[in-house]
Amino acid sequence: MLAEDLRNLASGQLRVVGPPSFVEGIFAGTVASFLKKYPDIQITVDSRNHETIVEQAVCRAVDCGFLKMPVSNPNLMVHPIIKARTVCVMQKGHPLEALRSISPVDLKGVPLIILGKGRTFQRQLEEAFRSEDVWMNVKAETHAIGASCALAAKGVGVAIVNEMMARNYQALGLALIPFRPVIHHEYAFVASSQIPMSRVSKAFFEHCCDYFNAGNAG
Repeated sequence: MLAEDLRNLASGQLRVVGPPSFVEGIFAGTVASFLKKYPDIQITVDSRNHETIVEQAVCRAVDCGFLKMPVSNPNLMVHPIIKARTVCVMQKGHPLEALRSISPVDLKGVPLIILGKGRTFQRQLEEAFRSEDVWMNVKAETHAIGASCALAAKGVGVAIVNEMMARNYQALGLALIPFRPVIHHEYAFVASSQIPMSRVSKAFFEHCCDYFNAGNAG
């Protein structure tokens, strides 16, 4: 009924916000498939940091958004929607490419590229290395997965990042090998819990659930 109702609309607008790496990566496919279904809808897409996304979603400056978990705010409707594992990204032909998975022990002394400090993921990564009593040989630190992958492609080192995002950069000549122990990256669809979603937002939410459940993460 919702989809039929939306198709009958002459036009509609949707404002969406998400983290830069999400918006600049897999989100394009989500938008393209949604607009193919509903060609009269106009979408505005923005990328912001975690705190700003929460603020904009709560006050309805945007209709909906995506956030990396964990998310804790009583004024937000939070629906986990997609999960990805962590991989090591390196130039094709790198000696570690032959491994089925890579552990901190395998990375002993290997130049590393990591994401900026203060993130939950980095703390999990540091704990994984600490538990194996391996020192992290960090050669470069970035604040964007694209930058990490670009540096890995130039041979600066091995980047340890979200697989879902890293797939977008495989054309640079990169190999992606699972990291062990498993560290997951989970993203949620969010919207204000105080104001009901519009018909367009509900349709987009349903589309995102179907899209990602079908395995469209790359």
